[in-house]
Amino acid sequence: MYSWRKLAYHSRRNFKTLRRVATQRPRIEVTYNYRHDMRAVPTVDALVDCELKILGMDDMPLLLEVWNVPLDKMYQRLRRGDKCYSGFIQGRIAHYQWVQTTGRHHIQPAGRHMILKPNHLVIYHVRVADWARGQHLYPYANTVILREFAQRGYTTAWVYTTASNLASQKGIERAG
Repeated sequence: MYSWRKLAYHSRRNFKTLRRVATQRPRIEVTYNYRHDMRAVPTVDALVDCELKILGMDDMPLLLEVWNVPLDKMYQRLRRGDKCYSGFIQGRIAHYQWVQTTGRHHIQPAGRHMILKPNHLVIYHVRVADWARGQHLYPYANTVILREFAQRGYTTAWVYTTASNLASQKGIERAG
């Protein structure tokens, strides 16, 4: 049981913490949105042999080898119709990225939504395993995906990243 003295001490300490948090400037996250018109998609090769596959429901646990993701959300994406493209190096998953072609897409870092128009797609939630970074897997997969969807008649692709994610920016720019 707390004494009055301890209770007063902790109350003052908690109040100081609340006051400090309330007076701090809010953190602003800048999000860069990129648009690709898909008329000319460059060819980018990975620096290693990489096999690109679309993962299904049974494959979702493989994503945990790249990053600790909430699998229930990954299953929801698949049920919604999104596709998970994954790069494998010597049979080991090294990369994944998601593609959505219909509906409302939540741009998480910006806290906004976009409604995908017909023949538009968004590439999102990209992750490269730590051990596979620097191998150009992301721009390689981007260009393969863009060419595939351009052949299906898609005209515009969107991808976004935060201002602080320089590696993602370089990968996006390398893919045109």
